[in-house]
Parts: sequence; structure tokens; C-alpha cells
Amino acid sequence: NFVPQVICSIDFPLAGAMATSLGWKDVGTVLLSKADALRRRGDEMRGDGGRDDPVFCGAVMSRRKHRFARVDKDVERDKEMAASFNTDRDDVLAKRPDSRLKWLQKALFLGGKKQLKVGEVYNTVTHEKFIAGVNDKVGAQMK
Repeated sequence: NFVPQVICSIDFPLAGAMATSLGWKDVGTVLLSKADALRRRGDEMRGDGGRDDPVFCGAVMSRRKHRFARVDKDVERDKEMAASFNTDRDDVLAKRPDSRLKWLQKALFLGGKKQLKVGEVYNTVTHEKFIAGVNDKVGAQMK
């Protein structure tokens, strides 16, 4: 006949008694599970308030410092350049061919950075007066 053994509570702690092999300091009580032991420990720390009261057993060593959004100076400069960039077709077509080349280079640069609408540049460049009076050297650079 097999008789199951029941671990019962000890009324007094044994001198030099070690915790169970699971690592809990549970001398004198019956250990059901680690979760139960942690739950009991939390209940003891809370006191009479019950489980609704939070338990805080630590200290705040440092606080999170608010990070300010980094402003990329290049992006800001490009936005300012795009805001001051003249896309008026009549003003661009009135320029000399060398100035139109410089305008085109800036427009393509800002369009590549998505700071300028490429449709406006396209409408200006495809106008027949944009290449009027352009020599071979400037035309090759515009190409």
C-alpha cells in the first residue's frame, strides 16, 4: 500500500534551515508553487489594502530626459531655398540662356530633394521659348 506523504507546516523555524531547492525562503510554510509564493509576498507587502493597491519596492534612480526633435540644417536650408525659388514661367523665360541653365540646375536639385513640384519645372522647360537663343555649349549642359 502506498501512503502519500503530506508536507505540513512547521510551527518554528529550524536553526540553519535552508530554503527549498527551488530558491524560495519558505522555512516553516507549505510551498505550493513559485507563483503562489510571489503572490503571498505581494499580499504581505500590500498589507490590509488588498490586491487593488499597487506595490512599489524600488526607487527612481533617473528620469527620462525629453528629447527634442533634431532639425536637419540641410533640409531647412533646402526648404528655405525652395520657398525663395522663382518658378514663374514668364520670369524664367525672360532670363539669359546662361541664367536659365543655372535655374534648371537648381530646379532639378530641389525637385530631387522633393522640395519643389516637378510639374512646374516640366511646364517651364517644355515651353518653346526656354531653349530660344541657347548655344551648343549651354544646350549640351542642359541636356
